Amino acid sequence: MSSKQTRPDCSRVESFLDNCWADGPHSSIAGNHDPLLNAPGLPPGIGEHLSSCPRCRGIAEEIGRVDVSLQNSFETLGGFMGPPCMGSIEATIVRLREAGPDVTLIRKVRRPLRMLLWGSFYAFSLIACCALAITAYKAFVAAR
Repeated sequence: MSSKQTRPDCSRVESFLDNCWADGPHSSIAGNHDPLLNAPGLPPGIGEHLSSCPRCRGIAEEIGRVDVSLQNSFETLGGFMGPPCMGSIEATIVRLREAGPDVTLIRKVRRPLRMLLWGSFYAFSLIACCALAITAYKAFVAAR
């Protein structure tokens, strides 16, 4: 069967592994060589394909390594943080939307600077208009 490995079989296994990754920890599916064939919840044919296809086995083993690494890291954080729940996720999103102290400081500094720049622009525009009016008046008086 390994000599006539078809792409649909590989794509079906990759789809299954993607779903395993999205569904949660399945280190028993992807982590070791022996559980590949005896993993609980493994659809028929997947274990045989993983045992005969080195490419799909490599993908499964990589997912298993990442899964175990993440699981160990989250177990370390488990003492500091509880499991995620909708309340904590919403609270985090609300905190992220709030402006931090550095943002409010920058806004306080930028407001007077912005007013100074716009005031200077209006003052120079007024001076230019006055100069244009004086020049037009002198041309009008000289033309009489």
